[in-house]
Amino acid sequence: KLHNIIIYKFDDEKLIVSNLKQDKIFNKMLWSEKKTKFFYETQNKVSSSFFKPNKKILSDFLNYSAHNIINKKEYEVNKIDSIEELKSIDFLKADIEGSELEILKGAENKLNNLLGLELEQQFINRYENSPNYLEISSYLINKNFELYFINTESWLKSNNDTNVESNYKAVWGDFIYFLTYDKVKEKIIKSENSENIIFKYISLLL
Repeated sequence: KLHNIIIYKFDDEKLIVSNLKQDKIFNKMLWSEKKTKFFYETQNKVSSSFFKPNKKILSDFLNYSAHNIINKKEYEVNKIDSIEELKSIDFLKADIEGSELEILKGAENKLNNLLGLELEQQFINRYENSPNYLEISSYLINKNFELYFINTESWLKSNNDTNVESNYKAVWGDFIYFLTYDKVKEKIIKSENSENIIFKYISLLL
């Protein structure tokens, strides 16, 4: 049984309903700095983003209409590093439709404590001017993280001239990274509570 686990969640729309004691929900939107930004709500709400859907690219796919903008709303956004209650984060999970790199840039200080991350990343330009997986992976490699796993999703194109098998296109994936072994070892050596780091690292890997 694991003790003293706190799960921080961010939900400015107050859509998350949780009875879990370890959940701490912040009514905030995150970015790389404090400012106001427009949020584009799409027909399929899980595709909503701070970036505009890229109609030129998305029109090639059967689920194109799911990305139609139905509402535009302005939010105040803030960075993780400015939230004082978040003293330390062991694992960060972000599925925020193109804004993942901006969240990371707003968590520069907290990244120093991270052991691992799970991020959604795009193989195509689903959103205008949003970074792709190469940019995000390069950023994380420079922060001493290495890729462990990718779970990809492919979409069917609207052009059915070719057979089904050849007409699917990899669009996005969930990428899991962990701190490199050398960096974890360095943390363990420097820490006064090395057993705790080892326990958390192995638990996350499992």
